Amino acid sequence: MANLFGTWTDAAGLPCEGYLALTPRGVRDSLINEGNSAVAPKRVRIPLDHRGSFSRLVEPGDYRVDVCITDADTLSREITIPAGGDVNFKTLLAEYGPTPVDVTTMFADLGAYSFQIPWWATRVDRIIIAGGGGGADGTTIARGKGGLAGAWASDTLVRGTDIPWETAIITGSIGAGGARNGGNGGNTTAGATGAPLLTAAGGTAGAAANFHGQSPGDRTFNTHLYPGATEQAFIGAKGRSPGGGGAGGEVLNQRGGPGGAGAAWFRAYRG
Repeated sequence: MANLFGTWTDAAGLPCEGYLALTPRGVRDSLINEGNSAVAPKRVRIPLDHRGSFSRLVEPGDYRVDVCITDADTLSREITIPAGGDVNFKTLLAEYGPTPVDVTTMFADLGAYSFQIPWWATRVDRIIIAGGGGGADGTTIARGKGGLAGAWASDTLVRGTDIPWETAIITGSIGAGGARNGGNGGNTTAGATGAPLLTAAGGTAGAAANFHGQSPGDRTFNTHLYPGATEQAFIGAKGRSPGGGGAGGEVLNQRGGPGGAGAAWFRAYRG
């Protein structure tokens, strides 16, 4: 066993309020024991006392720790608590480098994907765009109409509120561009345990105002920019990715272009 201890005070030297949350990495089914001899719980919360201090016997091993102090950002680390003796928690934390605070991951390959939520993240932005619609073939007397762009969808998941802390994976699929001459774009999805399925709808085929494949435009979400495809202005060409509509075909029954594929971004951060 190790005696883990520490004290937090503010800039004026007054005791802080808050708690520590220890989650053993790889331990899934043990019970929580709030007594002074708590060992290997699935997740144990250790409150600070009236002096801003704590002292707790814990089993040594690998943990994820979240330090939640009033009027301060949550601090998260993956640490190893050594065996035996007194362990100053703040000294132990200093041995580990700073954690990332903002990381964005993009998925653009068609079909299923899986995003691992970083252990240190408290929020995840989900930003997805569907596949664009295919361009219509030309007729004997007119150019075909271009496909409409795939739709955007976005939201924020707060861990411990919108999804359980134990939810570590977001899964879904990237929508394909619609086939030429009548194919709507495929939906893009993003789902996680405890959260509603986020869906972006595919673009409609051959419904643009002219032969140009429609651009979805860019999406700005929580001050971050996510670029969509530009318009496809070349007659009969494939829609650009992500989310662009295919161009319509030339007169005399020339083929239109398929739509561009969708994409998904996940921004993990502390906030």
